[in-house]
Amino acid sequence: MKKVVVVAFALALSTILAMVAPAMAAKPTVVPCAFTASATPPLLDPGKVWWTGDGTILHVRGLVVKYGLFMGANLQIGSMEMITDMDFNTETGEGNAVREWTMTFIEPLNYPAGTPANVPNPYGIGTLEGREVGKVTSVYALVRPESPQLMMPGDYTGLLVATHGTGDFEKAKLMAETVGAPFNFVSNRWTERIRVGWNGVGPLITGELTFHE
Repeated sequence: MKKVVVVAFALALSTILAMVAPAMAAKPTVVPCAFTASATPPLLDPGKVWWTGDGTILHVRGLVVKYGLFMGANLQIGSMEMITDMDFNTETGEGNAVREWTMTFIEPLNYPAGTPANVPNPYGIGTLEGREVGKVTSVYALVRPESPQLMMPGDYTGLLVATHGTGDFEKAKLMAETVGAPFNFVSNRWTERIRVGWNGVGPLITGELTFHE
């Protein structure tokens, strides 16, 4: 009888420990995250572009553009290659886009001259890959006709989720709202700028970078 009781107690204890273990596991570290992605030349691949609906609906598949990742206006913390698939109705002024992000975070570059030296990257060093889904309200090439090949989202809002990483991001997850728009940065030189985890107006940071043990 005692043996049966001991076995039963052991089974009950193991069950309780199994239930408690997840609660006792180290909690993830959550870091508020916000940065800016700005398109940089050259265009890597214009992708496949075609029109349907008597020339009113634009379809884009496989557009590849390179971006720089920045903190504030000047300090570069990384780079990115983005692949865009998009459908846009020019009559309604609405569309949808799915974009694949491959981000590489680096030791910050002093760009331009005058930026303080030896500023650490606040998020880490490594790569992070994810997907963004967005609602498009303008197309860059239609807003800026001098850039006819850039058939990519101009004004849009989206959500980015990135879960595959290396280096400091091996067990990390980034979730952030995105806001994109054409941007005149100097002397009528335009770029496509995407705010990640920040709408560019208020101080609220909406992006979260979660590091698991």
